[in-house]
Amino acid sequence: MMGSNASSASASKANTESPGERAFHQNCSTCHGAPSPSEHTAAEWSAVVKNMEQRMSSYGLHVPDHKTTQAIVDYLQSHASK
Repeated sequence: MMGSNASSASASKANTESPGERAFHQNCSTCHGAPSPSEHTAAEWSAVVKNMEQRMSSYGLHVPDHKTTQAIVDYLQSHASK
C-alpha cells in the first residue's frame, strides 16, 4: 500500500512539472545533483547553463538541443533568486 502512494505522488509530480523543469531534472542531474534554481540570479543562469553545455561537450556527453536548453534556462530564470 505504501509503495502505491509513493508511486501516485511521483506520477502526480511528473504531471505538474513544466517541460523546462522536467528537462532540467533529466539533464542536470546526470553528473551531479541538480542545483536549486535559487542558487543563481536570473541574469546568471544563462551563462551557467552555457558553461555546463561546454563541459558536457568536452566530456563527450549528450548536449540538449537549443529548444530544450532554452526551456531549462527559462525554468531556472523563473525560479531564480532575486
